[in-house]
Amino acid sequence: MRTKIEAAKIATRSGVRMVIANASRPNVIVDIVAGESIGTKFLSSATKLNHKKRWIAFGNRVQGSIMVNDGARKMLVERGKSLLPAGILSSDGKFDVGDLVCVIDESSNKIARGLTNYSSGEIKLIKGKRSSEIEKILGYKDFDEVIHRDNLVLGE
Repeated sequence: MRTKIEAAKIATRSGVRMVIANASRPNVIVDIVAGESIGTKFLSSATKLNHKKRWIAFGNRVQGSIMVNDGARKMLVERGKSLLPAGILSSDGKFDVGDLVCVIDESSNKIARGLTNYSSGEIKLIKGKRSSEIEKILGYKDFDEVIHRDNLVLGE
């Protein structure tokens, strides 16, 4: 059942309706298409993920995690902002630039997945710092954001 629910999550976030029904029932697909109330229906999400965000949300393995403070969580979830180093409390795992990571809050709840602009080693150095301090700390700065909003998908 777990895999069926996961498939429903992928389908609905992709803008597709889905039904889980007993396949041994005669004419089950025809009856579902005809509108009969069979099985469990999952309606499509109001906001459809584009291909890139669908890949971030479902198509790859997470390489590590980044824990954020409550202020950063609010900025990501409620205001749709990018993740800046100032809101990072810690990171776990070993990951490189461009790897997929899970973003968690202080209670270890998964709040997002995203592609990171900095490695786990770099994040350990810049966590809790302002973006304007990155170049001074690392000797270079390619991005202000640890994860840009365009490379971030909320939810898990």
